[in-house]
Amino acid sequence: MRVAEREKLARIKLEERMAWRRLTSGQKDRITQRLKAFSGTHFDFFTNPSPEPMELLQAIDSALSSAGWIRDSNHLSGLTVGGISENILTSRSVIQISQSGMPKLLPAMSILVSALKDEGILFESHVMPDGSSGRNNAAIHVIIGTKE
Repeated sequence: MRVAEREKLARIKLEERMAWRRLTSGQKDRITQRLKAFSGTHFDFFTNPSPEPMELLQAIDSALSSAGWIRDSNHLSGLTVGGISENILTSRSVIQISQSGMPKLLPAMSILVSALKDEGILFESHVMPDGSSGRNNAAIHVIIGTKE
């Protein structure tokens, strides 16, 4: 491989790493369609207050709301962004449920993680012990960190 080709490939890889995570309207529509089967599912957001995670939050919120999911307020610390998300300083993007919520929420969480992954947005998924975070055990918690 020539030097110019290696440099071009390195530049493309760097641009991909630096690019913001975004969802087009078509991607949001596909996510919404997959999640409609779980209409009525409660969720909340915890988000790094940086611009890129906040833009992704808006896109995911739109898809979930269009699917009939119900956003709960989560004012644990009172530090919210537009009343939608509690601020957290994290670089991890995780979708969590509690152990007691597993029977009802695990299928919805699995489809959400899969739908986002299919659109190029990667999240970890975790089941947390009840009461470990002070969060609502009957909701899916969407935690959006900075892009790593």
